[in-house]
Amino acid sequence: MACSAKQLFSQGARASLTAALGKYPAGYDQVLTEVHQRLQDKGHATMLDLAGLVGWKHVQNAPWMYDLYVLAPGTVERATAAAFAPGLADVQRVSALHGIPGFGAGKAFTSVLLTAWDPESFGVFDKLANSVRPKVVVPKCVCVWEDLPTYFEHLRRLAVELSAVVGAQWTPRQVEMAMFILGGGK
Repeated sequence: MACSAKQLFSQGARASLTAALGKYPAGYDQVLTEVHQRLQDKGHATMLDLAGLVGWKHVQNAPWMYDLYVLAPGTVERATAAAFAPGLADVQRVSALHGIPGFGAGKAFTSVLLTAWDPESFGVFDKLANSVRPKVVVPKCVCVWEDLPTYFEHLRRLAVELSAVVGAQWTPRQVEMAMFILGGGK
């Protein structure tokens, strides 16, 4: 059934809608805007586009995501450039990301970012992968893998040891991927 109303918004709605739009955070739609431009340029979406849109849409699922989307322009770029600088220790890379909500202290997102940047040196922190540690690492190792630099160090050591035994090059990412599957990941 079609709406028969001549004017859809109620009295006073124009002022309240105008005021509300004026309060909309300036940078909040950056992801939507960037994905829009990618879609216009390519004529199709990629998995990255879909993931970006899903993350943007589900902002309410993680309270820190709102804080991320309203950061001043350039904040993410500066922090990630600092984290990706050559010659840094893992703890310095993680610390450089502390200014980005959800990163730095958070293992999952920080490890995903660093792994996407350099999968030859990093692996994704995942509870499933971490759950099989007792099956993969000698009992003498009582290190706290919840500490990201420790986790990364152990993935690298496992990769080196596996490479020597298997005769094929393993990366920390491949070690973590195998552990994820062993932990019940799909």
